[in-house]
Amino acid sequence: MIQRPVKELYELLGQSIQGNIDGEKIIFSNISRCFHLSVDLKDCQRAKQIKIHSDEWRFEYNSENKTGLFARNSWVSESEEIRLFNLESFENIEIWSDNSSLEIFINGGQDVLSSRIFPKTDVLSLCIEGAGLYSSVQLNEILTV
Repeated sequence: MIQRPVKELYELLGQSIQGNIDGEKIIFSNISRCFHLSVDLKDCQRAKQIKIHSDEWRFEYNSENKTGLFARNSWVSESEEIRLFNLESFENIEIWSDNSSLEIFINGGQDVLSSRIFPKTDVLSLCIEGAGLYSSVQLNEILTV
């Protein structure tokens, strides 16, 4: 089963946000919590490990182990809550974020994760490691109505 975001969500995409390239990383600083991130790989055979993270959560893919990992800060303690799952390949990811949740669509919706997040600030920074491996990285704010 493939799950996709409803088409109407794309109508809420606002301006594109430019990141700063630092070697194999792209860093987006002081962005709104309401955003859409899309990452498409050029050559997934070259991607050994991909990491997308903020101060409050992270997503990782390891091609050698064929695993995905999602971690978030715990609401109750200073520890991380971690989900580890099988992920045969990694071709693309879409992350939809609002003030307290993430919806993550991997490989066109073949794998989907939903998570509550527990913000400590009004803005955040995102880092995508291994940025030289991507054919496109697009970050847009989501307009509020």
